[in-house]
Amino acid sequence: MNKLQKSAWINLIFTTVIVIGAGLGFWILVRVKAQGLGHILILLISCSFAILLSTVFSRKKRLKGGLDERERKIYVGAVVWSHGITMLVLVCFCLIGFYVAGAGNDIPAYFLVIILLSCIYISQFVHSSMILMRCMLDEEDE
Repeated sequence: MNKLQKSAWINLIFTTVIVIGAGLGFWILVRVKAQGLGHILILLISCSFAILLSTVFSRKKRLKGGLDERERKIYVGAVVWSHGITMLVLVCFCLIGFYVAGAGNDIPAYFLVIILLSCIYISQFVHSSMILMRCMLDEEDE
């Protein structure tokens, strides 16, 4: 297993854990009908902690320098697929929300956070999955 594959597995695991944790925290805030600055500060502190953990365990900055030409091509291709799928999902979420709620109605504010968490997870999941699939296909060809 090369550096790129290890990085993809680490990214996939940590993104899953962080999104599940953020989803649970957000669910608790919705259940208690959180309003006000105190709850927002708790959310910001927990998000900052999650970002700190992900940057400590992520090796993306060290990874880019140590990639050969084939790995760099796989990495860039995964980024392109990740961005494309994320934009497609975001457009679908917006259109579904529009058609379900109707043009003159409002949607609850927590739907926006659900859409944000979903897009973050889908982006990282597609990125890691594409890296792992391309590396697997390249190993089979050799």
